[in-house]
Amino acid sequence: MKVNGRRARGDGTIRKLASGRYEARLTLGYDANGKRKRKNLYAESEEALRVKIMREQQLLVAKPRYYADAERITVAAFLTEWVETEVKSENRYATYLLREGTCRNHIVPHIGSLKLSQVEDDHIRGLLRALQRQGVGTRTRQVAHATLRRAFAIAMRDKLIPTNPVATVERPKGVRTKHIFSEKEALVFLSAAKGHSYEALYVLALTTGMRQGELFALDWSDVDLQRAALRVQATLVEDADGKLIRGEPKTASSRRIVDLPNVAVEALKEHRTRTHGFEGFVFRDSIGGPLRKSNFLRRYFYPLLKRAELPRITFHALRHVANSILLARGANIRLLADRLGHATTRTTLEHYSHVLTGAQREAAQTLDTVFGT
Repeated sequence: MKVNGRRARGDGTIRKLASGRYEARLTLGYDANGKRKRKNLYAESEEALRVKIMREQQLLVAKPRYYADAERITVAAFLTEWVETEVKSENRYATYLLREGTCRNHIVPHIGSLKLSQVEDDHIRGLLRALQRQGVGTRTRQVAHATLRRAFAIAMRDKLIPTNPVATVERPKGVRTKHIFSEKEALVFLSAAKGHSYEALYVLALTTGMRQGELFALDWSDVDLQRAALRVQATLVEDADGKLIRGEPKTASSRRIVDLPNVAVEALKEHRTRTHGFEGFVFRDSIGGPLRKSNFLRRYFYPLLKRAELPRITFHALRHVANSILLARGANIRLLADRLGHATTRTTLEHYSHVLTGAQREAAQTLDTVFGT
């Protein structure tokens, strides 16, 4: 059965052979090297083949495999197999690179030699503490935690282990110390960007809350200057060959319509005139191709900050400026979540808790003016 166009887990890979028969490939477990053990089933019709698949699955449920396989497979072998098969085939290439690098550099050196059946929550906590002692940043430790939680969930699904040892391990927490422009700094930044070839890009970054990849993937067909709005429906990603392409947005909620303030509309009009009305990507590099993040930051963004004598912030921090200002002035949190492409307001609240703290103080002072003596 397919759900949302995708094959349900455990259905196997079914195909019709040239002979007219049907074949299914099922995963039955893993060998000592972490390679999948597969079994091929055959039948004269797809319906008959699905009956065989169901019987095979019932046998697997009746006789869990983790008592045998998990005592032989190492964490390193399992993670390698998982990353190179499921992660690589079911995610964006950038996600695959992130998971693969996290496993290779931060997880396997610490617990890779353990058998799957040996891993307990204390091993995970020890790994995270070791990474912290090594000076590994909070975000990287959070990614390691999320990677292991997902990997062990797959091991549970495949009946290699009975429980997930990461489920009871708290996600690493960190204090957000990244600088975000104040209103005054934001105005200085825009003043310094006046007349710059990427002025419109900076204006959009400050006023729309779009992610860098979303801005770089923006196409003129996504922009409606008459309605003062644009559609976010892609993000710029790198494929397996290193080519920059428009890819799927980060999440389903990332697809959205963003209303533009007049300052952004005017900036886009000027940019369209400056680029002679070219179609395709709104923002391009010097030879007409899509913008590569590392080149853009090094050649344009950081030099602009230096000329303006502003703190060296991340480009991503621009995404939060306008929304911090709006939230401090009483904007609805649900509205901001939609504008940012957040699936829930919880994510928005995590990003802007510092703003809400200030708003709480202002609210208390307002009540004092009403009820105070």
